[in-house]
Amino acid sequence: MKKFDIKRINIYTIARDLFINLWVIVLAAIVGLVGSVSYYTYLYKHSYVSTMTVSINLSGYTTNATALSLARTVVIAETLEGVLGSQAVCDVVERDIGGEITGTISAHQLGETNLISISVTDATPEKAYETLVSVYNNYPLVTDYVFNNVIIRTIVNPTMPKGPSNPISTTALGLLCGFMAAAFVTALVILVSYLRDTVKNISDVEDELNAKLFGVVYHVKGINPKLPASKRRLSILNPLVGFEFSNSFKKMAVKTESLKRTKGTKTFMITSVTENEGKTSASVNLALALAQNGHKTLLLDCDFKNPSVRRFFDNVNRTEEQDFHKYLTDGGMLENFIKHDTESGLYLVDNINFCTQSAEKLTSRRFSEAMKQFESMFDYVIIDTPPCGITVDAEIVSGNVDASFMVVRQDVVEVTDINDHIENLSKCYFAGCIFNDVAAFNFKKQSQDDNFMNYYSRQDN
Repeated sequence: MKKFDIKRINIYTIARDLFINLWVIVLAAIVGLVGSVSYYTYLYKHSYVSTMTVSINLSGYTTNATALSLARTVVIAETLEGVLGSQAVCDVVERDIGGEITGTISAHQLGETNLISISVTDATPEKAYETLVSVYNNYPLVTDYVFNNVIIRTIVNPTMPKGPSNPISTTALGLLCGFMAAAFVTALVILVSYLRDTVKNISDVEDELNAKLFGVVYHVKGINPKLPASKRRLSILNPLVGFEFSNSFKKMAVKTESLKRTKGTKTFMITSVTENEGKTSASVNLALALAQNGHKTLLLDCDFKNPSVRRFFDNVNRTEEQDFHKYLTDGGMLENFIKHDTESGLYLVDNINFCTQSAEKLTSRRFSEAMKQFESMFDYVIIDTPPCGITVDAEIVSGNVDASFMVVRQDVVEVTDINDHIENLSKCYFAGCIFNDVAAFNFKKQSQDDNFMNYYSRQDN
């Protein structure tokens, strides 16, 4: 188990886990409340206490010797306390009631006085009272053998208990147990959330993964789910996604340009370990950002089992005969399979229908030749590939490109799984991870927006 590291704590992921498991926490509170009340009502053993009080006095003392008499009676009371609670008294009482004592007989001195309180604790008020009455009637049989010239007088007669000596408020008990149960489950959820070995923070990418951090894409909020699908797409062409989202891919486009200058990389594949991590969105937006920078960029959809690139470009006319996997099967003029999006300036090679024999097509000679042609025709080629944790397609494609990216969605995939699949992409240069769908507090995102706007306003002045 890893040592505790406060840097790995992420408030958002913990809060999300608590929200997801809120019903479990509420259920635990209900179970704790109902269970404690039921236990107190049906299983809890109440106890009842019947008491009496006696005084200890010495015979033969005059009024002038009252102080000496009181001093001696206090000492005798200390001794008599043990006698009245002894086994000898219990034996006498058991003979009197004709059975074993089910309760407990006890006696204690009331401060430094000559008064002794005798009590019997039992499961019912009747048994407690009956036993104490027997003690009241029979204790002289024991005390007379122990003390001489001692007068024991009853100050308070035995009383029938009016209620249990250990009452508990069922409301308070239920609320306390319900709260404790909810607190325990809450702590358990927080512990499990922390121990889940996923990428939760930006620093985790380089600290936990065998990779560089290539870019960070923050979670997009505020898009009305009732809007048409075209208005809800996470595209930098959509003004509703906000500045932070668009700026993330503009930064990555600059880094991609730098890779080309320093390493000569032109063809890039983007994958993820599992589904729904945002690899297609990352592929589309990185390609769009490069196109916006004036580069002739091709976006190639090699996810034949789940083609999704086309959903971002409804305005592009295409037919099923232009599916890229059909070219790999039947051949033809490669230029006929390239579409141009006039709105963004991006070139597309995508698919409408899915294809099951994807591995065979990607290992074909026709695919490797097509990649060479694309490299000669375009400044950049961005390839959307299937999740590498589900199929081998991404690993196959990695042998035909210059570099690869891994999209890692916040708190989804185990660190060990990500590292294992990064190693499998060793056929090409691994450019780094794109940390996707990262939750950020509103004040942080707003401050970045303000800095950006303030910077450009100063340039204008």
